[in-house]
Amino acid sequence: MLFLQLRNSFCSILYPFSFLRLKNKKNMCYISHMKALFYCTAAILWLTLAACQRDDTPTPATSPWQEVATPVILNNPQGLYFVDEETGWFYGWPTSNLREPGMLHTVDGGTTWKFIDLSSLSISGFRAFCPVNNQLIYACGVDLTSVPPQPDRPIYKSTNGGDIWQKLPSLGLDGSFALHFFDEQVGISANTNVVQRTSDGGQSWSTVYETPGFGGLNRLEFPSPTTGYAAGGLFFDATNAGTLLKTTDGGQNWQELPWSYGCITTISFLSPELGFVSTTTSGLLRTTDGGRSWQTISINAPSSDIGGFTTPLIGYLSHNNTLWRSTDGGHRWQADYTLADTKSIFTGLCFPTPTLGFAVNRNGTLLKKITP
Repeated sequence: MLFLQLRNSFCSILYPFSFLRLKNKKNMCYISHMKALFYCTAAILWLTLAACQRDDTPTPATSPWQEVATPVILNNPQGLYFVDEETGWFYGWPTSNLREPGMLHTVDGGTTWKFIDLSSLSISGFRAFCPVNNQLIYACGVDLTSVPPQPDRPIYKSTNGGDIWQKLPSLGLDGSFALHFFDEQVGISANTNVVQRTSDGGQSWSTVYETPGFGGLNRLEFPSPTTGYAAGGLFFDATNAGTLLKTTDGGQNWQELPWSYGCITTISFLSPELGFVSTTTSGLLRTTDGGRSWQTISINAPSSDIGGFTTPLIGYLSHNNTLWRSTDGGHRWQADYTLADTKSIFTGLCFPTPTLGFAVNRNGTLLKKITP
């Protein structure tokens, strides 16, 4: 497209001279319009090829993302969460002991990190993680010691930033892929085809919505204390189905919204009305009316299950070893950071503010971005 634009611009300038009369000793000759077009095209092609030799893909030296040192390298980290500009966590498995999970915690905006050993919990890892504030955290773990009728995926609670954890009875809980707690008492869980609610701090749970079939629910988003969305889907072989639920009363009641765009991989609501979702096959979509209708923004947006929007115009999505950024509401995307390891992928991305972001990849490399 750039080549055609340059060619047309130059040729429009040269066109008046395309029939310029040239004199020589033997005859009078004319340069045809087609010859002028040929010379013009050849010249622009050469200039375009020369310009294309520049590599504008951000490198670690030029990218606004910079690597952050951590005391322990966590292999295959799952999740990256911040409650404010200073306090954040992510968890995984230390390279020195891949059998026991651990967690890294910062209280100074990612400048320094403290390692927290989770081996005493006897879990294979967390499946869902929800910090309520800088001290209170709820998480769902896979308990390796549970015996029926005890739940094998109970809720764990910390009141000191993750240093000490307590396993809760979690009566009635059907496991969890996504958690959201409004405060120390009221919380929501989404897991496959059920949405559940607790009003006693995770001690017991009741089902408030169950999808007719396999809903694949694994994401929760609450842009306000009353309005929330649960999303997910199923994508394998010839199956490509998505599920989108909405609540307007803090999760007590849910309704399924019409959805025909396939499996939902990311969900990002900036307000109860404005939201973005990524899908497996329908690209990036946007709603401005709380999910009642959707507009396709880009069918070619990076396919990702990590990412979201920080403002109505600025969004981030990861695909394989690259973080992509849009500054026009998702219509166009450009590489913001590319990992040197082409086999690695990003497993966590979090922006506690629109100008401060963190990302972590499968190898445990932590990145930080500060936008002026």
